[in-house]
Amino acid sequence: MKKSKYTTISIVEAGLMSIIIFLLMMMTSFVPVLGMVGMFLLPLPITLLYLRYNKAVAFLAIMVSAILIAIFNNPITAIGLAALYGFSGIAMGYSISRKMKALKIIGIVFMSNLIGILIDYGLYVYVTLGISLTSLIQQIVDSIKQSINIYKSMGLDTSNNPAYQALEQLDVHTILTILPSAIIVSVFMLSLINYVITKSILSRFKYEIDSIPHFTKWYLDNRVGAVLIILVCIGIILNSKHILIGEYIFYSSLSLFQFVIMFIGLSISAYFLKYRFNISNKIIIVICIFLFFSQLSMILFYLGLLDMLFDIRAIDPNSLGNALRNKFKKK
Repeated sequence: MKKSKYTTISIVEAGLMSIIIFLLMMMTSFVPVLGMVGMFLLPLPITLLYLRYNKAVAFLAIMVSAILIAIFNNPITAIGLAALYGFSGIAMGYSISRKMKALKIIGIVFMSNLIGILIDYGLYVYVTLGISLTSLIQQIVDSIKQSINIYKSMGLDTSNNPAYQALEQLDVHTILTILPSAIIVSVFMLSLINYVITKSILSRFKYEIDSIPHFTKWYLDNRVGAVLIILVCIGIILNSKHILIGEYIFYSSLSLFQFVIMFIGLSISAYFLKYRFNISNKIIIVICIFLFFSQLSMILFYLGLLDMLFDIRAIDPNSLGNALRNKFKKK
């Protein structure tokens, strides 16, 4: 049971957590290598305060740490970091306190992480740096090409290296095309790791948190698949009418759809390797990595697509395959 809203203990604990959050934020601000560690650890104190007390105490800790960051760093950084870590911590605490299922929690945390990252990086690019996103990307592209020219001047032959050739052809348009899907995939992986770490630590505090389904039981809900297909179709229509954003929507949604379907294909592969051929988990991991990064990866795509349509493992209650099986059973 949560404790009273503003007891002495809750205020003291919120103050201590604020100091911890502040120190972690300062470390991630000044030591970029620790930024990824901060993404995983900083929401935890906020989530714990939410679960032990309530959202008011959690918000209080976020506000105090943000004020400290504003004093010792700058207000823009404080707002960005508070959004980046605060949204995630509050979302996790809210979801866990209502005993939601693992996938639903990850979905809510994904949305909060996405909003926080967009606010944080938006403030950094447009306010702190004072430039547009395209200008920043152009600077990055120019730096990459300058580095390649330096290697060339040193006598390095890049003509037979596909990686260098791809980098030489890189431009702002290409990056903007793949950026949305890359952000979505990265934020999803971040949210998944957030959940795993949070569950591992909070279980030691005797909190009951729903476990993520085994990887062999992962599937793409038809509704999510339908949304991705609709986005691809919208992109095709807008692109055919020569509307610039249509190209970005098409390539981003298509690449995201392909990635998700291939990931489900990996899950199916792991399922059959484990339950039909009794192969050990370590060997399954090696096989899956090989499949994903080899020319056989298209097999994963077709497997995932087949599963989305017909639910070949019979684990999706809302699938077309499940509906057909139920219909034939009734007959």
